[in-house]
Amino acid sequence: MNKNIPVMVLFVLSVIWSSSLFLAPLFVEKETVRLSDNGKANSVDYSETWNTMPLYPRIIYYIGDFNCHQISSRSYFINGNQMPVCSRDVGIFIGMSLGFLTVFFTDTSSGVCKAITSIFPKRVRDRILKRIKPRILAAITTSVFLLPMIIDGFLQLTTSYESTNPVRTVTGFFFGWIVALFFGSFVAASIQEIHKFQANVYKY
Repeated sequence: MNKNIPVMVLFVLSVIWSSSLFLAPLFVEKETVRLSDNGKANSVDYSETWNTMPLYPRIIYYIGDFNCHQISSRSYFINGNQMPVCSRDVGIFIGMSLGFLTVFFTDTSSGVCKAITSIFPKRVRDRILKRIKPRILAAITTSVFLLPMIIDGFLQLTTSYESTNPVRTVTGFFFGWIVALFFGSFVAASIQEIHKFQANVYKY
């Protein structure tokens, strides 16, 4: 199996889902979806509302409901309708789509660390790697993209700080991008290792 096929599947599925978040509000009557601020993640809170919708938006909103708290004040609106997930999740899913796409432009031949460090221009990467190991650079890079959302969410949860939707989207985007890049690189690198193993077996 070509190492790019599974990553391509992940990319296509991610793009379909991300696009559906924007399309679903257009498939229901204008200004009919405005939820409360009492929703919870990992549960379906508004099934009565979704059951009145056509099949396509019903599926998207059901998945969004289970995945996200769908708090109205933390969500964007399209066509006067609240999107299926909150502003942070919108950023996460868009970031994941671009993260899987980024995998195609990275070097996965030596695993996830090399893939992540290969996002840097070669001159910059070579200078940095003279001072630190690839694993450390990959860990620092991953942390830089993960921490903004973690910090923003933690402060919002534990203090009186209230984030804004643009900040939630941007921090979510960084988080989704690096998670998809990490996972997509892992998948591609694993397939390459399987190919190498099979090639060595066939020699004998």
